[in-house]
Amino acid sequence: MTFSYLINRTVKGLNKEFYLHHFWCICFAPLFILYFSWWDGTSFLSFKDEITQKSLYQSFVAVVLWVLYPYARFAYLSILEYTGLYTIANFLTAVTIGIFNLVSMVLCYSFGLFIAPIGFLCIFLIIRSREKKQEKEAQLQQFNQDIPPLPTVEEELAKWSALYREGKISKEEYFRIADSLNFKDKQGF
Repeated sequence: MTFSYLINRTVKGLNKEFYLHHFWCICFAPLFILYFSWWDGTSFLSFKDEITQKSLYQSFVAVVLWVLYPYARFAYLSILEYTGLYTIANFLTAVTIGIFNLVSMVLCYSFGLFIAPIGFLCIFLIIRSREKKQEKEAQLQQFNQDIPPLPTVEEELAKWSALYREGKISKEEYFRIADSLNFKDKQGF
């Protein structure tokens, strides 16, 4: 396995629409963190004059978590779907679902560094299983193309009759084969 193989099946494996949807859904969190890491605390739009190491670190972490959030959300949704908890939402009210989604979004964003690798693993396993399924289907299709269709009972009987007329098989052997073919024909083989 090469590095590009892993990247193509993990980072690039997530659907672009899914990634962008969740990327923009959580944009309030990093903007909130960025604003308060650069804000000087006096007025609403006044920012610090000097750049501190702490504010740079906070900004970097906020952006990294923002980029990793869609993968963490994918892991969260995959686990919910796999365990069957995703269907519980049918029994909840809209307000409860909204609060639950907001809390889960904040948790997925906050712990994105730890949850995103699980998302990468989920994506890798899903893509790998699809590839194996496609390989098996291709092998089965190739196998079906390589094997000629079985002859019908009439074709088989005609072949053995020709061999009997040419004298290549005995009368007893011909009748034994003809009886077994008639038996197969009656059994529906």
